[in-house]
Amino acid sequence: EGFESFPQEDDQITIKNNAIWWLKADKADADRYGIHAFTGRDPEVSDEMTRLLTPKHKDYGIRDSRIVNNTVVINKDEMTNTRITAGLGIQQADNMIVKNNAVAISDNSISSDTEIAAGLFLQGVMPEEGSITSDYNAYSLSGGSTVARFIQTDEMANIISKGSRNEYKNLLQWQMWTGNDINSPAGKNFLNDMEITAENIEMKPNNQLVGSILSDRGERLEYVEYDVNGKQRGAAGENYDLGALEFDSEMYNRDLQVMTITAPGAYRAT
Repeated sequence: EGFESFPQEDDQITIKNNAIWWLKADKADADRYGIHAFTGRDPEVSDEMTRLLTPKHKDYGIRDSRIVNNTVVINKDEMTNTRITAGLGIQQADNMIVKNNAVAISDNSISSDTEIAAGLFLQGVMPEEGSITSDYNAYSLSGGSTVARFIQTDEMANIISKGSRNEYKNLLQWQMWTGNDINSPAGKNFLNDMEITAENIEMKPNNQLVGSILSDRGERLEYVEYDVNGKQRGAAGENYDLGALEFDSEMYNRDLQVMTITAPGAYRAT
C-alpha cells in the first residue's frame, strides 16, 4: 500500500537553440513569457496571481533540466501591458541549468503596476540551495523591466518572500544576492546586433558585429553542438556565442578587463 509518484526518473528536459521573437499581446492583460518552465498550478485557487504562485503538488520540482542557448525578444506592442512580462520564467525547479541565453525586453510601455517585468522570473529556493545555476546570459532590458524577479520559497514551496518588482533592477544586485550570473555581460543593447522582422531574426553581417557582447561569451556545453540553423558551435575551440544564433565575429583585444567581485560584497537597493 501507499503512493508512488511519477516520473520516477529525473525530468532531464533540455530547452535549447530556440529563437523566440515578436512576442506581442492581443490584449493588455495577457501574460508574455519567452520560455516558461513550471509545474502544474492549483486549479482550485481563483485569484490568477495567487494561482500562478501556488503549485498543485508542493513537494515536486522539475529535476535536472536545462534552458540553454536560447534567444528571447519581447517586442514593443501597441498597448500598455498590465500583466506579467518575463523572458525566462522558472517555477519549482531542482538543479536547473540556465546558461548562454540572450534575453531582451524592448517594450517600454509596461505598466508600473505590473508585478513581474523581468528578464528572469524565478520562484523557488535560493539558487545556492539548488533551484537553478544561472550564468553566461545576456540581458537587454528597457521600459522599467528588471534583470530578475525572485519569489523565494522553502523546499515545500511555501513562500518566504515575494520580493518586489524593482528588487533586482540591475545585474549587480542579482549577482550580490544570489551569486548567480557572475559571468553574464551587461551594459550593451545586443538588439543592435540583430536584424529582426515579424518573419525572421538573424545576426547582422559579421563586419558589423565586432565587439558584440554575444560573441564568444558563452560556456562550451557538450550537449549543445549546433545552433538553431545547424551551424556548429565553438569552432576551433572557441567559447560559444550567446543565444540561439552562432556567428563569426571578433572580440576587441583586452589588455584590461573589469571582473565582478562578489566578496566582500553585498546587495544594495540603490
